[in-house]
Amino acid sequence: MIVALKDKHALDRAVVTKTYSIGGKNITFESGRLALFATGSIVIRDEAGNFLLTTCGIGNPKDGDFFPLTVEFQEKYYANGKIGGNRFMKREGRPSEASILNSRVIDRPIRPMFPKGTHTDTQIISTIMSSSGTSDFGWYGITGASLSVMLAGVQEFE
Repeated sequence: MIVALKDKHALDRAVVTKTYSIGGKNITFESGRLALFATGSIVIRDEAGNFLLTTCGIGNPKDGDFFPLTVEFQEKYYANGKIGGNRFMKREGRPSEASILNSRVIDRPIRPMFPKGTHTDTQIISTIMSSSGTSDFGWYGITGASLSVMLAGVQEFE
């Protein structure tokens, strides 16, 4: 085990998987398999092969009245099997308009979940790992962010 890592017991976590039928689809929520060093992480899968990973990282408290919450919704081209550009430029461009709007859609209902007076630096990152191109990931992101914040235990970091 690497000594500098924060969570030395990350590999000892149990994998928890729950499947629910929502809107005629079987949706699976899983925690404890990916993003083990994040404070809280959740994986959401459905029958169509869609796969979203949401992680929540909570840092140190900041001074002032500002609550530093960062929400990122990442759409990677490899999720759809498309890698744009030429053979020399293999990087992603700026976030799409849909990605920015999904970040805002996640931010609005998540912000009131935190207790009043919370000043810890918090990042919520939702990444589409695989997509069939048929689903909208907005509500997946809201649900995943909510679950990852609950798994992170926000009250402990006040």
